[in-house]
Amino acid sequence: MKSLILIKSFLILMVSGMLLMSFNDVVYQESSDIHTLVIKPDLRVSRISTPGGLCAGIKNKVRVTVTNSQMAGVKKKIPVILFVVQNGQPTTSYVGHSTSGIGPNSNSGIPVYFNNVVVAKTGNVTLRAVVNPDQELLESVYNNNTRVQRVRVARRCNAAKPAVTGKNLTVTMYKSGTWYAGSGDPISGVQVKVRKNGSTIGTGTTAANGKVTIPNIPIGKVTFEITKNGCVAEYYNGYNSYGMPGYNTNVNRAMSCN
Repeated sequence: MKSLILIKSFLILMVSGMLLMSFNDVVYQESSDIHTLVIKPDLRVSRISTPGGLCAGIKNKVRVTVTNSQMAGVKKKIPVILFVVQNGQPTTSYVGHSTSGIGPNSNSGIPVYFNNVVVAKTGNVTLRAVVNPDQELLESVYNNNTRVQRVRVARRCNAAKPAVTGKNLTVTMYKSGTWYAGSGDPISGVQVKVRKNGSTIGTGTTAANGKVTIPNIPIGKVTFEITKNGCVAEYYNGYNSYGMPGYNTNVNRAMSCN
């Protein structure tokens, strides 16, 4: 009888122990589940921009904007890798970091700059940016950390900019004392040179009507050099300069001739 009581007590202890172990497993599992529900940031590349555009050569600047849509921020600097892909050229990569972390619900984002990005040639180039590439920062989602953008490279770095073209400047030459009164006694064969910053940017000779049109005169201050054998130019108000506007225009000049 005592043996039965001992066996029954042992069985009760075993069952109680198993129930207790099972309860501990459930508690641990619930604790683990709660751990996975902790809010984490969600880092994304929202934009890739090229301030000033891209040119073939070095000294290109690329800005990658990183956003965070979650209620949890990141205190550490955020790593970003930029890949540059162009047909016929090996892929190049650049590693950058933000200057600081990012706050929660940061939809405007923070910039990560890449300077001296090399683009080998003109044409199209593909820029691919990946935020948190090695998953060293905890995130809620990792499969949306990449953005790809195609950019046109139109020129070479440090290439001379095309000359700024302006408008037509028509110079009319009159004999002194006539153009003021409006009678307009024109002078033909007058050589007119237009200068800007000491360099000649246009020349021409007046026709029988005393006029000459010189094209592509840029906006801003220009000066005249007016010559003809036997004649002396009389500049308007004593000045030979003129402020060229951004449209076709006319000026009158007088000469005293023997």
